[in-house]
Amino acid sequence: MTRPLREARISSAAIGANAETMRRLVPTRHAMAIVKADGYGHGAVTAARAALEAGIDHLGVADLDEAFELRAAGIDAPVLAWLHDPEADFAAAAEAGIALGVSSRAQLARAAATGHRATVHIKVDTGLSRNGVVEAEWGPLVEALAAAVGAGELVLGGVFSHLSNTSPDDDRAQVVAFERFVDAVRSVGLEPGIRHLAASAAALDHPAARYDMVRIG
Repeated sequence: MTRPLREARISSAAIGANAETMRRLVPTRHAMAIVKADGYGHGAVTAARAALEAGIDHLGVADLDEAFELRAAGIDAPVLAWLHDPEADFAAAAEAGIALGVSSRAQLARAAATGHRATVHIKVDTGLSRNGVVEAEWGPLVEALAAAVGAGELVLGGVFSHLSNTSPDDDRAQVVAFERFVDAVRSVGLEPGIRHLAASAAALDHPAARYDMVRIG
């Protein structure tokens, strides 16, 4: 028996309309469209352009290959990539103006050594335990960060984490933990840059987690 053919029709107008709706409902200073996994199957470049035209001002991807794809397509908006294998080319990313999500002191050292004054967003673990700097390492990391920024090796573009969305109490505890990290950054004389914690669900349901930017996927 032959099965009927199925096709997916991608509407960039619909993507843009969804982005506009989120910007209206969540009026933060910045908004990041997450276009990882080929724009969740919609085409990364198509989704990115539609979101940018709708007023989104940052893009997020999982890894550097996805970020390089956007740059190759001529997209010059701010892009953040935060999952890196040991061979990821931080120097090429910094040269292309791609911000690096940093989840460890080792990654911080690699970013500082690019010679291109890389922009970093520090990702901290506030309770999800998926990746990010654990709280026991916050002190040494912010000291190393302050030294690298002071030496002109890095630019601190932001700090971020992910909510678990398991319960309102857990989310509130993660907000409190995130605030502790922001305080740790300020304790070494740095400003945290763009603070972002909330993805789509928390952006709508948890106003305290919105900060300077929400990530819309």
